[in-house]
Amino acid sequence: MIRIRFHLLTGLAVVAGLNWGCNRNEEFAAPPPLDVEVGNAIIEDTRVYLTFPGRAEAYSRVDIRARVKGFLRSRDFQAGDYIEEGTTLFTIEPDQFEAAKKTAEAQLARANADLDLAKINAERMTTAFQSQAVSAVDKDTALADVDLKKAQVQIETASLDDAKRDLDYTTVTAPISGRVSRSLVDQGNLVGANEPTLLTTMTQDRPIYFNFEAGERAVVPYMPDLPDAENPSMAPRRPEDSQLELILADGTLHTVKIPDESTDDPNDTKSVPELGKIEFVDNTISNTTGTIRLRAEFDNKDGNILDGAFGRIRIPQEVVDAVKVPQAVVQRDLGGNFVLVVGEGNIVERRVVIPTEYSVEIEVGEYLEEFRIIEPYDKVRNTGVKADELIVLNNLQRARPGLEVNPKKRGEGGTAEPEQTAPSEEPPAEDSAGTPNADGKDKGEGKDKGEGEGKGKGKGEAEEKGKGEAAEAAE
Repeated sequence: MIRIRFHLLTGLAVVAGLNWGCNRNEEFAAPPPLDVEVGNAIIEDTRVYLTFPGRAEAYSRVDIRARVKGFLRSRDFQAGDYIEEGTTLFTIEPDQFEAAKKTAEAQLARANADLDLAKINAERMTTAFQSQAVSAVDKDTALADVDLKKAQVQIETASLDDAKRDLDYTTVTAPISGRVSRSLVDQGNLVGANEPTLLTTMTQDRPIYFNFEAGERAVVPYMPDLPDAENPSMAPRRPEDSQLELILADGTLHTVKIPDESTDDPNDTKSVPELGKIEFVDNTISNTTGTIRLRAEFDNKDGNILDGAFGRIRIPQEVVDAVKVPQAVVQRDLGGNFVLVVGEGNIVERRVVIPTEYSVEIEVGEYLEEFRIIEPYDKVRNTGVKADELIVLNNLQRARPGLEVNPKKRGEGGTAEPEQTAPSEEPPAEDSAGTPNADGKDKGEGKDKGEGEGKGKGKGEAEEKGKGEAAEAAE
């Protein structure tokens, strides 16, 4: 009976222990706050650029055509070369024009001879009329014949000038200094038969124009610079009007080489941006596109910009106290653009921002990061961010408004600090003095001691059990 009662109490104790362990595991442990990387908005005076696409246009472009009829005798240039003004490009067969010139010279000589004869005859008639040897009609006829011969001399002189000019046209020269294109007509072909034949083209690209169109809003600052009665010419009146930059088709900045004064070698050069200026603003804004045509001028000293080249022009603008935030943190939903900021009690808040059209690249660590300029903080509408407010930079999908977070300042190099591992919920083992165990040394000693006590206790229970069974047998 005693044995049954002992086993029953032992089973109840085991069941109670299991229930206590299960209830302990079912207790809810709140997760630690989300680690987020935060940073402040950058507020400073910033130079930004308005960018507009466009194409380059040669300062001067000339079509070289045959102005007389004849066979093309020679081509005297290399396609693509830079040609100085007056250099011979083509030669047209001049034989017939040389003959025409000689004919005109002979006709002029004959006209001059006729004029001399008419003058002599007029003098004789005048003398004879004084002695009444001839009538007045004969005298007047002789004087009129002199005027007729003078007119004939003028005609023949003009014919000779035409013959000389046609002969000169057989030598086709460069009218400007610039780059010449390829020959469009091969040697030996007949040119100028029905119309002036196009032989080649030349472009003068130093300096060079760059045409582009800008929106009406962008050209408002230039309206006071337009020509008027007091200032009839278009001239830059602001410093930024002469500080235009050009981005070429491959994305590189248009530069020019200048002597490098930092070295002793006079042949050393360095590349610096070549700046242009606004040279022309049209007088009409398009009704269909709402844009206006503008033209910039670049010196193009190195000839890197070709006629017709595509590019993007950058017009500098100075923004005072520009508020810059990383482009990646600006989110958008049905309510508009917003960023997440850490408010009181490390609670995430949603803050509406109004981005501008300007963006800049800022070096963050080893990389360039794009920052968007937003409108300054507006206390009335509660839009924008203040200089001392913390903006959430990462974990944007997990950080929600109203959620408590653990903000960490962005470290040097722009990387977030490593997350800390959550501590264990179970208390550390304690030694006999009640202090936490750091290295577990005392834990082993306690184990040995516990095992010894357990063995001694078990031995005593066995001896008492044996004595009880002996007494029952004796009874």
